[in-house]
Amino acid sequence: MKNIEVVKWWEKKRKIFNIFLILFISLTALFNPSLKSFLSEFIIWILLVNLFYCLGAGFELSLKHYKIEFTNYMRWLVFVLGTLISFLTIFSFHL
Repeated sequence: MKNIEVVKWWEKKRKIFNIFLILFISLTALFNPSLKSFLSEFIIWILLVNLFYCLGAGFELSLKHYKIEFTNYMRWLVFVLGTLISFLTIFSFHL
């Protein structure tokens, strides 16, 4: 897979990630009744977690540089685990 194809794969999945992220953050807002606080935290979490999302593509491109090829299974595994870790991190700050 070429570098541009790697980036395109991750960018397509970013849409899915962000939809679930918005839903998840909205659900965790049930634990935080302050609307003003919720909106500021919402924006911060969206930006922060999307920044960490870039690590998936960066990780894959780094391995590719060293001639270690990601399989489709590994790519999905990193995507799902990264998503779960992101959501657990957000949820843990709202407990």
